[in-house]
Amino acid sequence: MLLETIDILNKCLGFLALLLFIFGFIGNTQTILVCKRKALKNITTFKFLMAISTSDIFALSVWNMNLFLRAYFGIVQEYLSLTWCRISIFFQYSSLQFSVWVLVFLSIDRYLSVYYNGWRKLYSTPRNANIFILCLGFIISLLNCHLLILNGFDEIVNGTIIVKCYSPKFFFEFTTYIPIYHKFHLYFYSLIPFCILLIVNLLLIKNSFKPIKLRGLVSRQRKEKAKTLSYTIVALTFMFFFTSLPYTLTAAYWYYQIIDTQLSYFLYHLLTFVSFTYHGFNFIVFYCTNIKFWKEFKLMYNLK
Repeated sequence: MLLETIDILNKCLGFLALLLFIFGFIGNTQTILVCKRKALKNITTFKFLMAISTSDIFALSVWNMNLFLRAYFGIVQEYLSLTWCRISIFFQYSSLQFSVWVLVFLSIDRYLSVYYNGWRKLYSTPRNANIFILCLGFIISLLNCHLLILNGFDEIVNGTIIVKCYSPKFFFEFTTYIPIYHKFHLYFYSLIPFCILLIVNLLLIKNSFKPIKLRGLVSRQRKEKAKTLSYTIVALTFMFFFTSLPYTLTAAYWYYQIIDTQLSYFLYHLLTFVSFTYHGFNFIVFYCTNIKFWKEFKLMYNLK
């Protein structure tokens, strides 16, 4: 009875994961289209948002979709072939890390642009934003490139090729990447970015709601821009932290204990799904908190 109930729950969760992928793909695509509009494409903030949305499409494509594929077809993408094991896991880790670190540097850039004269003209330019995004992508790819080489191996058992993803085939063959590399991923993807974002958020909130001094160097218009951006960054930060931290902690430290029973394994899959809601619902956050974004979205579809 319990196993049947868990099977039903897994199918429900798999269906929700499919819906999240569809909604996330559509929402992130809409974000990219809005950010590429003439009025926004040369604003650095929207270049960063476009990079986040592009990365989030990849982020939703592997572990999130596995919840659907496993529940309905008994398929786990990483085990289809050794090549796909390495490529898919590389893109999974890289896209998650890239997405959050773009958010970190977006928040820092926006703070400096609003509160320090000269930053916007000298450093916060569309060209510099493009260079930074490319450099960040290169660095994160470099950090994860070992997954393309060491992750997984295959062996022939009774004439059938068996793929063992997450396990490197050398002297510690039976040690997997989940408890080892995911600990690094926990800090690099979740804890360190959140600490930085929290500090920047507090600075943004503190300065955004300060009374504007008549002789101050910051104009009322720039204060209002900072306040609007504060809403977006605060919403993204706390949505990211509260959805991602439970999963990353569990995968890094308690994975083997969790997979012992069907019920605990379902709860692990539930945490996996929750962690990806951040990457699927960014469009809603942008639309609800950024005035320029929702105005351009309405103009794109001639909405009143």
